Amino acid sequence: YSIEPGGYTVDTLNFTMNQPGWYKGEVSINDHPITFDNSYFLSFKVEANNRVLAINEGKSNRFLNTLYRNDDFFILDNQRVNQLDYASLNQYDIIILNSLQSIPSGLASALREYMENGGTIAMYPNMNAEKESYNNFLTSVNATQLGSTEERNQILSSINMKQGIFKDVFEDIPDNIALPNVKSRFRFSGGTRTTKETILSFQDESAFLNGFNYKNGDLFLFASPLDLEYTDLPSHALFVPMMYKMALNSQKVGKLSYTLGSNEMVEVQNRLTSSESVYRIKSGDKEMIPPQKARGAKVMLDLDKQIDKAGIYELTLPETDYNRLVALNYDRRESDLAALSATELNDRFQGDNIGVISSVNQNLSDVVQGLNRGVVLWKLCIIFVLVFIGAEILLLRLWP
Repeated sequence: YSIEPGGYTVDTLNFTMNQPGWYKGEVSINDHPITFDNSYFLSFKVEANNRVLAINEGKSNRFLNTLYRNDDFFILDNQRVNQLDYASLNQYDIIILNSLQSIPSGLASALREYMENGGTIAMYPNMNAEKESYNNFLTSVNATQLGSTEERNQILSSINMKQGIFKDVFEDIPDNIALPNVKSRFRFSGGTRTTKETILSFQDESAFLNGFNYKNGDLFLFASPLDLEYTDLPSHALFVPMMYKMALNSQKVGKLSYTLGSNEMVEVQNRLTSSESVYRIKSGDKEMIPPQKARGAKVMLDLDKQIDKAGIYELTLPETDYNRLVALNYDRRESDLAALSATELNDRFQGDNIGVISSVNQNLSDVVQGLNRGVVLWKLCIIFVLVFIGAEILLLRLWP
């Protein structure tokens, strides 16, 4: 297909990556006679697996075990809350809090840091939970709190299909679809400063599942435990795609590319082993050490000061196995060929002692030199001198 000047088109290319790892991409167009800036570079990583941690009060949840252990892509770890290694939380893509009696202050602090570093949490509360510990944590991450309990049969009535965990999951949902039934649940309260997004709700518009953003992470808060005693959600057809998509979305894709000259910082994992360790970036035989600054679990790299050519670069950390690709592109605004007319320029800079050169058919250097010299009068002076000398000679010869 072709694109009209000044127009655009949206297209989709489907492809499958059979192996995990980093991949290079380049999108190019044939736009003769414009032969520059016709390529767009990108890089992305295909993960080998998705690590899921279920934190349990006692025994593990059979629905989670069945769900994630039937697919080799997911690696599910079950740990008891009183035997948990807080330092290991950042190894997981998603953490599921399964019906905990309370959230200890140490765990709350570790979960908050986990979310700040981009982690995802799914919380199924215990109906007999110590609400104060729950609400202290929820308030600290700007989420709604657990309010009063309600015990009566209610059927969910609405799904937010625009939310990420349901987007593109179903081609079409019938109007009379049977949604999960809830026998006992918490009502949510407070949260006026939250970034709440209601995902599943009842007829009275109260929420069964809310989503929240906190710093770089996400929290999904359910109103009931993951147990058939309280809701039939675990046995409903909605449960599997919802939890799969929740886990898959927890793997942050990151930026596919960066723009040169935009002062964008490249964010990478802090894998520095000592004060002497530095990230290096290279392309072919050329290797550089970009300015970098560690910020907790992340390191910010400034590539603008050393790289001025678009392309795909390799980022490494010597003495470790860390390796990733970074795609850099020129600012597309630099290739915008639109220009103001001479009339528009004169109108814009009127009264600013600025002139507009409109002699497009003349050599630019000659025009600029003429402007620098101003009005040239020496040729006229010589002509007048010659005329007067000729006139004087005639007068001397012919005057009696």
